[in-house]
Amino acid sequence: MKLRTKFAVLLLVVTVGLSLVAYGGLEAYKHQQVESTRESVSETAAISAEQIDEELFSEMDRVGSYAGEMRLDDPNATRRALDALTSRREFQHGAVVDDAGTVVMVAGPYSETGRERMVSADVSDGACVGRTLRTGDLCISPPEAATGSVFGEASHYVRLTAPVFDGDGRVDGAVVVTYPLTERGAFVALRPLDTSSLSVTVTAGERTLYDGGGTGDGIVATATVERTGWEVRVERSRAALNATLRQLALTQAASILLLVLIAVGFAYWEYTVNLRQTGRLLDGFEALSAGEYDRRLDLAAGEEWERIGDGFGTLAADLAARERALQASEQRLEVLNRVLRHNLRNRLNVVLSAFDMVRETGDATAADWAERGAAAGRRLEELAETAGRVQAALADDDDPEPTRVDGVVRAAAEAVAADHPDATVAVDAESAVAMARPAVGEAVEELVENACVHAGDAPTVTVTVHAVDAADGDRDRVRIGVRDDGPGIPEYERDVIERGHETDLDHGSGLGLWLAHWVADRCGGELAFPRAADGGYVELRLPPPPAAGDDTADEE
Repeated sequence: MKLRTKFAVLLLVVTVGLSLVAYGGLEAYKHQQVESTRESVSETAAISAEQIDEELFSEMDRVGSYAGEMRLDDPNATRRALDALTSRREFQHGAVVDDAGTVVMVAGPYSETGRERMVSADVSDGACVGRTLRTGDLCISPPEAATGSVFGEASHYVRLTAPVFDGDGRVDGAVVVTYPLTERGAFVALRPLDTSSLSVTVTAGERTLYDGGGTGDGIVATATVERTGWEVRVERSRAALNATLRQLALTQAASILLLVLIAVGFAYWEYTVNLRQTGRLLDGFEALSAGEYDRRLDLAAGEEWERIGDGFGTLAADLAARERALQASEQRLEVLNRVLRHNLRNRLNVVLSAFDMVRETGDATAADWAERGAAAGRRLEELAETAGRVQAALADDDDPEPTRVDGVVRAAAEAVAADHPDATVAVDAESAVAMARPAVGEAVEELVENACVHAGDAPTVTVTVHAVDAADGDRDRVRIGVRDDGPGIPEYERDVIERGHETDLDHGSGLGLWLAHWVADRCGGELAFPRAADGGYVELRLPPPPAAGDDTADEE
């Protein structure tokens, strides 16, 4: 395939890819805008329902407060409290009933005939009176249609019922007031809403208690008033959202068009600067191959190309001089020509390969290689840090001393767990004393760190400390075990540590296990890899303190 064809295909792929990325990104943003609007409407509905609930039961508490001032055996005090309650603009009518559900006192805009008809009426079968008299609870009745001018703008009202207690704290009666459902009352929380874009409707079953309009084609969310069961329906007009989406669509089209124009411009620039110059260079080399050493190239597209053109001219001049110098001997001319052509081909292949790599390497590839280089650099940095810890850990020449390794193990495990919050690091350590150097903590940290890093995304690592004596059929040892639920240490890593040296073809991937191995060895112990039924398991085995009078202590 020719260079121009390769470049055209690559450019087409890049253009389509970038266009798809732009399209997909803007589509995702459009979806996000819709979801954000939906979440906002849902939040408004929930807040509105919560505020209606709070307003209703704030008024219930107020009725209960006035009821607390009433005593049926003190009509004057009861009358004062009832008149004060019904004088509030929130309430229209009020009545006090005795413990049998009989009305004993009324207040509000009643006619004299209406008052006489109300007093002595039995209302024990009302929606809330019977319940309040039985349980002493505050109660709000289901909504009822409001008729008559006395209710003003309200289309519905509810009855709020609170208990009246006697001097001994027993329910002696109840007070009942009507509470119109208006924007200045129960629905006061709906007044600040932006009615140009939002409409709110409150319903109780088939009854519409508050109607804020709405077209029915907007974004709708509902919420329930917790203690009444009323449904709050919020609808946001799609006009603003549709305008935003149209703007996004225009932005999307402009972005894709811009990408296409950039790609075309890049293609023209690439052709002018590189492809055409490369073609001239190829023609020049072909001319040189044909013996046209007087060919000169005008590659003025950039400093590099000018240098290539100058170099080509110098090369052509040199070839011409060689040609003239070798004309005296045909044999020497053939040999020199063959060598020269061979060298030219090799260098041309290098140049063409370099250009291929430049053309075929886009921003994504460059970023990928940069990330790989950075990752390699981080690994080298970690390796350097581990090497520093190895050097520090192995720098002391003190002899091993009796050490409470269970405390050392707990501290090491806590340090690693703090650096790996996604890992579960547990310690099951019995009290144990072993001959150890200060660097044993570093060794345990490396083993736990290795388990946390290589055992998966959320590994479970268990660190144990167990003292084994000779009666168990093994040498006296204090064993520090690190178990994880990962794949375990690879076989070649174990082989390298157990063999004690690396080769060109068989070597470990880091210094952590070597550090643990060297520390164990300097303490008179060993690093072992017992076979585990599942997961990975490694064991740091340390000698116990010598018993008093033990002649093998020095030998150990």
